[in-house]
Amino acid sequence: MTFTSGSASARLTSVEDRRFRLGSFFEWLAAAVGVGALIWLLSVPVQHLMGPRVEAALVEEPAPVPPGIPGGATIVPVMYLLDGREIRYGDLHTQLMRVVPEKLVTGPVVRGAGLFGERQTRAYTVDGTQFFVVCERVEAGGAMRVTGIYLR
Repeated sequence: MTFTSGSASARLTSVEDRRFRLGSFFEWLAAAVGVGALIWLLSVPVQHLMGPRVEAALVEEPAPVPPGIPGGATIVPVMYLLDGREIRYGDLHTQLMRVVPEKLVTGPVVRGAGLFGERQTRAYTVDGTQFFVVCERVEAGGAMRVTGIYLR
């Protein structure tokens, strides 16, 4: 088909220009993707040369376990017994003796030195559950209080 009209020839040229521009866009896009891939590929060895990026985390040291507590025991703030009684961190030693009488103590009382005097660790077995209770003074001249309940 031959176009003799001048306006048709101008339209044909503008269509070819658009195709050229669209093709040019894809070429630029492919080039940009290639450059990005090349930068990423070259950055991998540089990252290996720099070494791993590790940020230090603050890790709390676990509190020292009082004598008489077996390894692997878990500290809990409250010990609920099946009959509704409970032992809480901070309870007075006299309250502890009312909740779990002396006959439920299994093993000897382990005595040690606390910050403000004597520390006592007792093992109890109630309803088939073994737990350990640590009592000590938390202030000078204060009463003995529960300062730790450990489940085995």
